[in-house]
Amino acid sequence: MNQSDYYEEDEMSDIDYDAVTDVLKQEAKKQQALSLLLGELRGKGEHHLAIQVHMGDVNSYITSVPLGWIDNKVGFAADLPIFKESIEGSRRIAIDPVTIRTVTQRNPDWRRQQDMAAYLAGSRHHKFPPLLVVAYQHWIYERDSDKWGPDDKAMQDSLTVTGLESSGTYWDLDDGNTQFYALDGQHRLMAIQGLKELVTSGSLHAMDENRKPKNQAPLTRDKLIGYLQASIGGDKSAIHERMQRLMEERIGIEIVPAVLTGETFVQALRRLRQLFVDVNQNAKPLTKPELAQLDENNGFRIVARNLMSEHALLGTGTNAAGEAFARVDAKNPTLRDSSVSYTTLHHLSIIVESYLVERKTPEKVASWRPLVNNLYQRPDDESLASGTSAMIEYFDALERLPSHKAFIQGKPAGDIRKDEDNILFRPLVQTALAEAIGKLSQKGISLSTIGDVLADQEARGQLRLTDRSTPWFGVLCDPVSHKMRRYARNEALCCRLFQYLLGGGIPDDVEREDLRAAFASERCVDDDEAIDLNGDRVKVDDLRLPNPWR
Repeated sequence: MNQSDYYEEDEMSDIDYDAVTDVLKQEAKKQQALSLLLGELRGKGEHHLAIQVHMGDVNSYITSVPLGWIDNKVGFAADLPIFKESIEGSRRIAIDPVTIRTVTQRNPDWRRQQDMAAYLAGSRHHKFPPLLVVAYQHWIYERDSDKWGPDDKAMQDSLTVTGLESSGTYWDLDDGNTQFYALDGQHRLMAIQGLKELVTSGSLHAMDENRKPKNQAPLTRDKLIGYLQASIGGDKSAIHERMQRLMEERIGIEIVPAVLTGETFVQALRRLRQLFVDVNQNAKPLTKPELAQLDENNGFRIVARNLMSEHALLGTGTNAAGEAFARVDAKNPTLRDSSVSYTTLHHLSIIVESYLVERKTPEKVASWRPLVNNLYQRPDDESLASGTSAMIEYFDALERLPSHKAFIQGKPAGDIRKDEDNILFRPLVQTALAEAIGKLSQKGISLSTIGDVLADQEARGQLRLTDRSTPWFGVLCDPVSHKMRRYARNEALCCRLFQYLLGGGIPDDVEREDLRAAFASERCVDDDEAIDLNGDRVKVDDLRLPNPWR
């Protein structure tokens, strides 16, 4: 035994274990006492444990409440009396019409209610951030209330709170005789109200932006349960029971008094008006590129991100000068003509969705799409791997094209897009092509065949945007200005043309004539003349479709 061991033994022998035990017992008793007191506070129906926060010159209080409390106790900002009512003859009341107009314009868009309510009911990992609400009490509009001093200044806040300890951090918040209105979180409030209706009544109608029901079938609880069972599995009764408990979930709220001690009515109005503008103007929704980068539930976006690391066409490239560049632009929603990138991550996600949904592979891909907007359920790893594999095969077929080979070897996409006039380096065409090839795959046309045909037509100059002899003149670019057309109808017609050209034509006479008429309409240069594939003016009725490519 060395010397240090003797020191350790001496130190251990000096410890008073009885004293340690007493301290531990005292701590346990304190913990029990605190738990008992907090439990007693929670047992009071109208009381909440709150934490005070301070920013600027305003104290506010943060707590959590059940969703059912939000449904029962919180109204919309436009209904806040201090924003819209006046009492004639009172020196305290000064209503600003600009405030009323601003709040009204910021009313929630009720078109979002059904989608957001379905998200709460259907997403396994749903999460809403806290609401910012205003606490309003009726004495604010009582002329003779003793809460107003002789100088027209409030004698207390319009929120009843009691300090629980000397530091002023923890408070007992009494919500009795108090109304609350959402300054920030009106769409969350709208969604919670919709959730209550969906869970209790069994259905929820889609609304227009002014809260009028749309003329379409409502979203039903049973339909949502069926969708969830198909997409994530589980027992229907268990899903139903979980929905019944949703209104018991808790959400955070931050409460700001409508009137603060020492404020006049006019000062309170100005403070709330500015706060309302601040929180609404500074809130920034996620952009499409940000969603494509961050979304972990949308299977199509997940596969798109996988492709960026698993396919040579879509990963990081190196140009002729040895400089690295992104073949997929993850930051911008669109591409400039001069961009060195092949496509955007946002459009790559659409390419994945267009192809996999039409191809119907993997088998569960139908459940990747949401029942309502944004109600995505993350696919299982096997389905994601299968989807990624299918997309790798898709882009392998495109690698057969000389333009794509040159791009992989470092040629900037902007040169191919502009100098070579190649339509396949434009995102709108890429999404249309993916949908068309997905549909053709159902007819048994192989990817390798399509890749070979596209490579042959590219060599013949048939993939040029502004060449009058190609099918895309007029369809994708204006026949007069030669500027790219980016309307939905042009993308849809581009997809139909790809199906016709790569699929060997259309046997149905009516369908073929419908395509011909749409094709001729886009190549019109005046009321009755269009540009044919020889670059000549012909009567619109005489313009023919190009011959199929295979």
